[in-house]
Amino acid sequence: MPGVSLPLYSFAEVQRCDQETQAAGIDATQLMGRAAQASYTLLSRSWYENSKQRPLPHEIVCLCGPGNNGGDGYALAWLLRSDPLLANIPIRVYSNGTPRTTAARHYFDLLKSIGMPIDTAERFYMEYSFSRPTWLIDALLGVGLQGRVRGFVAEIIQQINAARKTTNALYCISLDLPSGLSEDYETGPDADNSSYLVSDEIHSYGLPKLANYWPWQKWRCEHIHELAIGFHPASLPAHQFQTCQTSLEASVFKKKAWHHKYAAGAGILIGGSRGMTGAMLLAARSFFASGGGLLHAFVADSDAQGALQAQLPEVMWHPLTDLQSFPARQKQNYCIAAGMGLSDIDREEHQETILQFLRSQGSRSCACIWDAGCLHKPFLERIRQAHDSAYHLLTPHQGEWQGLGGSLPASAQKLEQAVQYCKKQLPGFDCLIKGTYSVSISADQAVQQLYINSCPGLAVAGSGDILDGILLALGSRSLYTSLPKSEFGWTELVTQALALHQQAASASLHPGASQIIGHLNSILDVPDR
Repeated sequence: MPGVSLPLYSFAEVQRCDQETQAAGIDATQLMGRAAQASYTLLSRSWYENSKQRPLPHEIVCLCGPGNNGGDGYALAWLLRSDPLLANIPIRVYSNGTPRTTAARHYFDLLKSIGMPIDTAERFYMEYSFSRPTWLIDALLGVGLQGRVRGFVAEIIQQINAARKTTNALYCISLDLPSGLSEDYETGPDADNSSYLVSDEIHSYGLPKLANYWPWQKWRCEHIHELAIGFHPASLPAHQFQTCQTSLEASVFKKKAWHHKYAAGAGILIGGSRGMTGAMLLAARSFFASGGGLLHAFVADSDAQGALQAQLPEVMWHPLTDLQSFPARQKQNYCIAAGMGLSDIDREEHQETILQFLRSQGSRSCACIWDAGCLHKPFLERIRQAHDSAYHLLTPHQGEWQGLGGSLPASAQKLEQAVQYCKKQLPGFDCLIKGTYSVSISADQAVQQLYINSCPGLAVAGSGDILDGILLALGSRSLYTSLPKSEFGWTELVTQALALHQQAASASLHPGASQIIGHLNSILDVPDR
């Protein structure tokens, strides 16, 4: 599959892997030393390669907690102090309590043995001012945090976040994860940033952590470095989520030399109530711009059929009432996209027609994309019963997902709840929850996809209809049974559709929906590799 996917793990999975590695004979002191060495190696490139991203500071501050995360900070301070190139740079260590673990105590004592003063975190809080370029090594809290941080540590975090807003002299480097970031922390544009430390970069040890990549956190800290520290291979757990970077593979969309209109993809659109037929036009245009070959469109507003035919004659337009007679004359497998611009009233009026059409498919290969007006839980249950052997994909935006009864995946913890809701309350359906970040949930897949690439250009009416058209083009082509099966499954098709969608919306500033469609062809018009 084109693109890079990164497995993501919960705090509990990371802790269990750490414990099993230690049980296999690699103790915590070794792991802590490896973590510090990995961070030192990464940081040392700054002064050996004259990095502009991370210029050499005038001083280094290590802020350490009492647990193993603090031990990582002590170990890193030891390595930094041992580098002769840093001999003239002050390194100040502050401790928020006596080390509680044997490994952390080992590196704490090493610093004491060379006479390095270790002050209290209280002194840091009361006296420190970031008046000159400083690296702040954040080693206060790690994966052992449960719930929100409170008390004195919360005050330190608020102080650092406030300083970051008023000076460019402070560069924050969090070890393993930003202090205060927990899995139940709900992030968003209006979230209180003072609850966790906002870092410039994160050195994540051992396994990538879901909380670090939760979209609003990831957008605040673009530089996340995954550093291996030698966890025992047998201890690596299965993961439930992975990021997907939505790297576009244009060849997936391009028509081949042997394609005819059916092989390029035959689709059916259903929707278009009075005053909302524009949604059908957007989906139809994006279907053809994405490589689709043949399209029937069934509109609830039958009075608009003539006008739609005049605007887009390459589509075969029908009144929605004709859908019940359509199976009698079809010979091809079709992919269906339904709900664009469909009102609740028209869904209720025409649902028997839609359901009868699904029943008529019998054993014929069929894939269905359900959006907007079709996202009604009782109706979806009847859809599944009408054709339970078809592939069904729901494409709600986050508000529609909540309307279906699902919880908004606003935190790492609630993301897991959304997966369970989809599997238990919407059996037989895969879900693509759309938004500033998107989540793809597949009932048949052990691993779910988290799409974290934000694209402001998609914040415009009609962008969801365009995505439906792109999905319809890819899905319909995969159903052409006279040819070998596509090498891509539906999870991969969704990934490619999102990649094209985002690139088209990013091609100009503040595009309208029609402009986004106009960009589709130019993006795909690149030489094959």
